[in-house]
Amino acid sequence: MFNSICTFPLPSDLLAQAVHPNTPLLALGLASGHVQLQQLPFLPDDLNPKSKAKSPSTTGYGTIETIWRTRRHKGSCRSLAFSANGDHLFSAGTDGIVKFATTQTGQVAGKIAVPRYAIPPMATAQSASNLCVNPAQSKVLTLFGHSALHIYDLRNNSTLQNAKPQQSYNPHDDYISSLTPLTPSENSTSGFSRQWFSTGGSTVAVTDVRKGVIHQSDDLGEEVLSGTVIGDRCVAGGEKGTLRRWEGGVKGLTEGIDRKTTLQK
Repeated sequence: MFNSICTFPLPSDLLAQAVHPNTPLLALGLASGHVQLQQLPFLPDDLNPKSKAKSPSTTGYGTIETIWRTRRHKGSCRSLAFSANGDHLFSAGTDGIVKFATTQTGQVAGKIAVPRYAIPPMATAQSASNLCVNPAQSKVLTLFGHSALHIYDLRNNSTLQNAKPQQSYNPHDDYISSLTPLTPSENSTSGFSRQWFSTGGSTVAVTDVRKGVIHQSDDLGEEVLSGTVIGDRCVAGGEKGTLRRWEGGVKGLTEGIDRKTTLQK
């Protein structure tokens, strides 16, 4: 169904990647702490919608160029995300630092440390391997690691000079394994959902960026490793190969209406 068209060697293990929202750029985060930005081959339609030229994947003449590469974190880089307009790149590492850089140059414009109260007493900043960043549109940066969820308003803190989050919540008793925005309602004027579906430990939850945690499920009986949102459906995947689906977004979660499917081993 899918054919590999090239192989790109890397000096250490690849742990994170992000695709630019507008142009063929790919950011890579490595186990060595390095972050690098790759220029992918332009397709003919990227340059000229009326072009009849063959794509690089067909001709074999496309190349992947490294625009910049830098040691961004002392530990490994675990998460990458572009801002909504693609002008900036966020990176998070096991050193407990989130950095904010200009996409084209890679120059760091700001950084913050994970709030210490977000890390359990027996853990260290270096063990915060679940740390991730999720910019939503260009206004909100959501940072989560272990059981804490932190929200930064980028409108008044565009370079992350203020390290204190506007809001902090704990939707799960254990670590957070995934975070996905719910589909905005038809009445939304911003197109941005204020509610987020998360998985962590053995529960799923919904958090409102203004109101806090509005729902946490009962214990599902297994470790919940991933989650996503498809339309008004929330889907979570468990360690036993179980997929659970809730219809109707928050209402379905609150009423406990779920369908469970066990995948074959």
